[in-house]
Amino acid sequence: SRRVLLVGVDAGDWDILRPLIERGEVPHMARLVREGAAGPLESITPLLSPLIWTTIATGLPPEEHGVLDFVSRTPEGKLVPVGSESRRAPALWNLIGPYGKSVSMVGWLATYPAEEVPGTLVSDRFGFLAFVSHTAPTSIDPRMTWPPELVAEAADHRIGATEVPRNLLLDFVHVPPETLDAAVEPGFRKGKLVNNLAHTLAAAETSRRLARWLWRRDEPDLGLYYFEMIDAVGHLFMPFAPPRLPWIDVREYDAYRDAIDASYRYQDQILGDLLRDAGDSTLVVVLSDHGFLSGEGRPRESSQMHGPAAARWHHLSGILILWGAGIHRGR
Repeated sequence: SRRVLLVGVDAGDWDILRPLIERGEVPHMARLVREGAAGPLESITPLLSPLIWTTIATGLPPEEHGVLDFVSRTPEGKLVPVGSESRRAPALWNLIGPYGKSVSMVGWLATYPAEEVPGTLVSDRFGFLAFVSHTAPTSIDPRMTWPPELVAEAADHRIGATEVPRNLLLDFVHVPPETLDAAVEPGFRKGKLVNNLAHTLAAAETSRRLARWLWRRDEPDLGLYYFEMIDAVGHLFMPFAPPRLPWIDVREYDAYRDAIDASYRYQDQILGDLLRDAGDSTLVVVLSDHGFLSGEGRPRESSQMHGPAAARWHHLSGILILWGAGIHRGR
């Protein structure tokens, strides 16, 4: 009868995470690994996030659950970001209701429009989402949450890119502080790395605030909280990570080299907040949908989210960490 906290970390990768654990830079993930069970989680192909997170939620392959791409086609023939209406199979949040269990969800991919659940749901379209940034909503919509009236309260916990602390941005990028205000604009801007980083961090902070608020307010049996940040930062900055690749400009390398590690450190801070709220009696699951190429194995192709080669920066091995009573320590 214990509660379960599941934290989805898009593109979490052991090749990056383990050195950070060894250097003591991600203490909360390090504690879960040290006291729990951890290892690689083999993904499925194609390595497209909405497909994989729906497989995680349903236990079914894409050809059975119906979420097949980043986009789907409306009856009128228009391409739109893939959503809950494409899913043809029940997900975990549909299955627990008959057992008298409740759920709290934030940001899980392909959950817009929000469906009725035994609890609360803030869909992936509520905040900035990198893979649909070009169609991001400019206003709140009752279909973003379940129940629909939750959307107004959820909006009180949302922050925008201009509200991201400048010292947080400077943990990721080494640019003159006086340039930051001019670098952050409304909405996604192709090729504007600092601007798009600010929107990505605003989305992560919004999800952190929403997850903590709903976990504490509703006391659900199951919390499902998804964070796109590490994947989005990878698509923005992985070409600039150490070691410097021959085709990367030295000035860009110096400016952006620490962004990837900073994203893991920030995700670890978010995880720490959630763990403090959860307490020691909660079963904790941290997992990713796939890994992200790093080091010498990076391709020369563009890593940008909306480029044709974006998925080729992913690889099959993700992360899985389990912690709590009943988990065999050290497995």
